[in-house]
Amino acid sequence: MVAALDLEIWDETGGITLRFFGRKELAGVKVGTFLKAEGMVGEIEGRLTIMNPEYEIIL
Repeated sequence: MVAALDLEIWDETGGITLRFFGRKELAGVKVGTFLKAEGMVGEIEGRLTIMNPEYEIIL
C-alpha cells in the first residue's frame, strides 16, 4: 500500500481534499496554513479531490 497524505482546504465556497501520494507531511504546512492548489478535480468517496496537486503556500 502506498502512503498518502490527505489535506482538506476550505474557503467561503466550500472544501476540497488534496491527496499527495508517497508523503507523510508537507514541509511548511500545518493547521491554519493558507494554500493555493491547482490540478485536475475528481470525486473520490463523495468528496472533491485533487491528486498530487501543484501548490503554493500563501503568506
